[in-house]
Amino acid sequence: MSDAPFFERNDDTAVIFENGVTTRIIEDESLMPNAATGINNNGIIVGYQTYAVGQSLRTKMFTFDRNTDTLNFPNGFFINSSTMPRAINNNNLVVGDADSEAGEGSRQKNAFLYNIDTDAFINLNSLVACDANVNIITADDINDSDEIVASALVKRPARNIQGEVISSEDGGGLVDTMIAIKLIPTGNAPSDCSLTEEEVFASERQGAGVGFMTIIGLFIISVFRRRIKKT
Repeated sequence: MSDAPFFERNDDTAVIFENGVTTRIIEDESLMPNAATGINNNGIIVGYQTYAVGQSLRTKMFTFDRNTDTLNFPNGFFINSSTMPRAINNNNLVVGDADSEAGEGSRQKNAFLYNIDTDAFINLNSLVACDANVNIITADDINDSDEIVASALVKRPARNIQGEVISSEDGGGLVDTMIAIKLIPTGNAPSDCSLTEEEVFASERQGAGVGFMTIIGLFIISVFRRRIKKT
């Protein structure tokens, strides 16, 4: 399988090599070029199709179930959102990055978590605490404990090439800095950052008697603790 981010030819296609035989994953030539980025133990392949919109190249994530020969193209954050899957685990969860805002030219991207079983496409930024103060740009990998390695932007003081903080008098200030983070499921429901303090209290009271089946459903969209790698 190829994990190249872009294509040099229009006839590139995702294949799987098994028992000495190479087989195309997608037979429909109208969906070329495409590539696969991962496969899990359940026989589900994840990849993307590349297509042109005006002068821009965009990618559309697909999932392919080898057991049923089912091909699916999730919409992403919106219908024509460019989506790039980076990894899949054995719980049928996919992570990657996608356009989070529509518009011409360069688009803002955010990391996503896609649940194949429920067809839920979730912005990872909505799963961390409201005071997280990070902007998760891309998710690079996920293990079978649903722990995610991602890249995020945080505001940090500007530094010069010697690593020294630049003072505000010298034109310094807070700048976007890319860091690596690890997200770990807590098992709690996501925070609703739009709720008032009274509404948060009410929602917590309603959730106090949540049954076992509801808890299992909430785990898939649970809040993540952040373990930020120190630099």
